[in-house]
Amino acid sequence: MLYWITPATRSLFEADLDEMFRVRKRIFIDELKWDLTPTGEWEKDQFDDDATMYLVARDEEGAFVGGSRLSLTTRPHMMSDVFAHLCDRPWPTGPDVWETSRYFIAPEMRKSPKRSLAHAEMICGQMEAALLHGVTRLIGVVETAILPKLLNPGWEVEPLGLPKDVGGVSAVASVIHVSAHGLSNVRRIMHLPSGGSFLNEMPRAA
Repeated sequence: MLYWITPATRSLFEADLDEMFRVRKRIFIDELKWDLTPTGEWEKDQFDDDATMYLVARDEEGAFVGGSRLSLTTRPHMMSDVFAHLCDRPWPTGPDVWETSRYFIAPEMRKSPKRSLAHAEMICGQMEAALLHGVTRLIGVVETAILPKLLNPGWEVEPLGLPKDVGGVSAVASVIHVSAHGLSNVRRIMHLPSGGSFLNEMPRAA
């Protein structure tokens, strides 16, 4: 299940956001040793502001699966303030461009047979959320190893520069073009339902 969290609904998802920030700290600070300053038990930075949107994934039993962050490019964002050096040409900005960042799968899912399904649902969720909001492009720093997962369904991905080391991982700044065709291809390849929405805009029942 994917929970779509916007500024308007954030107060309904406080527990989900708390868990997401805690898992982010475990991954990006404790495990990967990125040069980030923790906020208590959270990994939260200046780009987690009042305009930020999130996807939180949970399995059928409610266990935390993964998350990602989506940011407006009309405000300061990671590509403009942190990763500009990865770009050999200007990156797109505007009301129809979002930035995707802090994409992760929970450590407990890494050896699960459901890991590929979790990736597929989260990738679809980002594309679906973008389509719902009239967004035509996503920008972000993508692990080089993940690029085939985007290219195989026929997504149009433009590199903004050559792959470079980012926190010990080969990654490339990229533009991902948003399309209903790309979304339907991922659904088909991963044997996901062809209709309906992945996004839940209301929290789980207590």
